[in-house]
Amino acid sequence: MSTISELLTEIEKGELILPEFQRGFVWSPTKVKNYIESIYRNYPTGHFIIWKTYKPQKYRGDSKDSNAQYYRLILDGQQRLTALYTIFRGEPPKFFEGSNLYFRLYFNVLTQKFEYWQLVKMRGQPEWVEVTPFLKQGVGNFFEQTELNEEQKTFYFKQLNYLNKLDQMCNYSYELETIPKSGKEMETDEVVRIFNLVNSSGMKLSKADLALAHICASWPEARQNLKATHKKLSDEGFNLTSQKGKGRGLEFWIRSLAAVATDSVLLDGSFYKSDIDAIKDAWPKVIRSVEYLINILRTDAYIHSSSRLSTPYVLLPLIKHLSTHGYAFSSELEKRRLLYWFYAAQMWARYSGSMESELQRDIKALSTEDVTDELISNIVSKGGRIKVEPKDLKSKGRASPFFNIAYVVACNSEAIDWFNGMRLYTGHMGAKYAIENHHIFPTSRLYKEGGLDSNDRADIARANEIANLAFLTKEANLKATDNLPSIYLSRVLEKYPLALKAQFVPENTQLWEIQNYDAFVEERRRLIADGINKFMEDLLKKGIPAEAGVKGIADIIAEGENNKVEFKSSLRWDRKLSQVNKLLEVVVMKIVTGFLNADGGTLLIGVDDSKQIVGIEDDYRTLQKPDRDGYELHLTQLISSYIGKERCLNTIISFHELDGKDICMVQVEPSLKPAYVKEGQESKFYIRTGNQTQPLSIKESVEYIQEHWPA
Repeated sequence: MSTISELLTEIEKGELILPEFQRGFVWSPTKVKNYIESIYRNYPTGHFIIWKTYKPQKYRGDSKDSNAQYYRLILDGQQRLTALYTIFRGEPPKFFEGSNLYFRLYFNVLTQKFEYWQLVKMRGQPEWVEVTPFLKQGVGNFFEQTELNEEQKTFYFKQLNYLNKLDQMCNYSYELETIPKSGKEMETDEVVRIFNLVNSSGMKLSKADLALAHICASWPEARQNLKATHKKLSDEGFNLTSQKGKGRGLEFWIRSLAAVATDSVLLDGSFYKSDIDAIKDAWPKVIRSVEYLINILRTDAYIHSSSRLSTPYVLLPLIKHLSTHGYAFSSELEKRRLLYWFYAAQMWARYSGSMESELQRDIKALSTEDVTDELISNIVSKGGRIKVEPKDLKSKGRASPFFNIAYVVACNSEAIDWFNGMRLYTGHMGAKYAIENHHIFPTSRLYKEGGLDSNDRADIARANEIANLAFLTKEANLKATDNLPSIYLSRVLEKYPLALKAQFVPENTQLWEIQNYDAFVEERRRLIADGINKFMEDLLKKGIPAEAGVKGIADIIAEGENNKVEFKSSLRWDRKLSQVNKLLEVVVMKIVTGFLNADGGTLLIGVDDSKQIVGIEDDYRTLQKPDRDGYELHLTQLISSYIGKERCLNTIISFHELDGKDICMVQVEPSLKPAYVKEGQESKFYIRTGNQTQPLSIKESVEYIQEHWPA
């Protein structure tokens, strides 16, 4: 048996040390308080397991007794011993990893309760005694304090029994179980197995904790290598820490290492069977991939720090992909397509909920033939769509994943500060030019004059939603202060004519009046959603002919149909029968599929075979929402239903007016894998030959696929 006092002395002298494979200190202040109260009340608090070995071991800190002939390492009890040492000594033990640790815990000598410092409750109240200073000096020296007057000494003397009991906590005894019991030396990996088994209950370790312990058994420097890289990138603005909770700072890195080394992030049995050399060899691949990716985020994605990431795990599939593809995107097209997935994954909270299983699905997608399509398909299968609708932004604030994408799209639109003309950039020199979130309608004015209640959660959300936020420098934000947009936006528009448009602010001055706040945010939601959707569509336009203007469409029509151009007079309105004919929709889907399976192409709807512009107004009238938005939604749903949700990524739908009539242009990018049209219970394969779309037989399809998409 050893008392707390004896154990702390052994730690202080370096006779008890911490093995490198142990995780860091993760106990919450509440856990520490409850533990100390259990000691005070002499409740059972378990025992400690100590590993005794004569072999040199990698340990935490530099506190080992240099004269000791053997090592005594803490296998089970690190959290308790760290808490005890900090409470009794006023500082953490040398094996603690962190800048500082102190618990300002107080003891009530009247009620025997422990609580952390509370100014209003404890200031000037003698019954509250700070625990650590008391334990450091002992009960005897406590009464000798010159600061105590006679009245206070009398008060404390009446509570001497409780103070003695507090002081005697240092004599609380623990049983120490030493392994190996036989005296025979144990290998590190066997000790780690014991460590993992012991910690499988109680204050449970995460999978990442156990995995790192396993790695450190054969690669003792692993923890320090991971920590050094983590710190280096944190200093550069990318703190890639799991958001799950305290003590999991290295989990992202451990899962990245596992993904690169084993093609799995699950940290299950297959990980523990992996060759340690493969894991060690994967680490420089992870570093190289991460460094390349962060540079891409800064230069191409408007992501200058991890504060613009909804979760660091959205980077992990990209890291894995880069590690097996030469540490760089193979082309501009691949880069843009994967950034498209990256933004979509952020917007739609790809890894919320069952992070591990969804992340593993995406890692598996990296081994498929069409990586991007498969990754996007995973998002769609979970959320149903990529396209953002105004309703998605309603009452969503800064914590929403849409907030970061709104910032990205504003940057892409060359948004500037409304008062000094600076381009938005998080790396501006000087604190006054840091980017801040500005309320277009000040919340104080909304609560005072706009009819919103500052005590109502729904109203608070309305006042702080994305549609009421703009991005300005700190200096500009202070200038705007409490002014209403009806006062200052007209000056912004006059000084910088494009500034409001770049941040999707309605320019209808009536909407700037506080009584029209609801109409303002409704319109701005629409503008932001449209901006996000256009930004996403533009990412996929690389490799597809640029969106044609009026003159470009006229030229296409004049040249007529060919292997990459097709005209259809309507999507669903049968002009001969003067009614809706859904067979026409199937024909359009066949054309899209033919382009997908060939070299891509352009479909113009609203132009007949004789090159006459007939428009799509008749189609509009058949839709529930008879306008361009309704038409695009219907066409997208057709592609999703007949060809597949992921095929929407290969198409760009746009509308153009020619001769006073609307024309729909569908630009189709060639698919990276075969596409089929569902016709009843069958799936048919079509290709584009000349100016026609032709079906292929099973035999012809097999031959074409083998030639067009060689394995």
